[in-house]
Amino acid sequence: MAATRCTVFIDGSNFYHGLRRLGVDSQDLDYRRMVEKLLADRELRGIRYYVGRVSGDLPRMRRQSRALNVLRRQGVTRGARKKPAGATRKNVLAEVVDAIDGDEWQALAAPIIEPVLARAKADPEGLLDDIASAYPEMDAEALTERLARILFVAEVYGRADAS
Repeated sequence: MAATRCTVFIDGSNFYHGLRRLGVDSQDLDYRRMVEKLLADRELRGIRYYVGRVSGDLPRMRRQSRALNVLRRQGVTRGARKKPAGATRKNVLAEVVDAIDGDEWQALAAPIIEPVLARAKADPEGLLDDIASAYPEMDAEALTERLARILFVAEVYGRADAS
């Protein structure tokens, strides 16, 4: 049987700022390796990173250009965001979220999350090794701290979402 083919789309702005809140430099992350680990036995067709171009601030423009070059070297393609005339990022995102109910979100997320959870139950040390290899510049203590923060946020969000 042929492997399921997948293309991964990353919301660059939200992903970048999420990593910053966790204290992770987005340029330290091996995106291709991370995605390949998440996809398990699925065939990766491509990774597209969607982000608007920074303008008017030369230092920020240079940082973004360096970051996009890192992505390009990893085989990640930059996508272009197109919004309907008059649309703001906030209301477009709200429309998308409102259009997908909880059961649909579950169905979309399950194929990605279930293999990670299964691996965590079967071989938690192996999963930690895989995560550590995706962040080669980070020491074990910092990685453990960030993972603890991620788990805490996920638990709080899950409880809030369930109420």
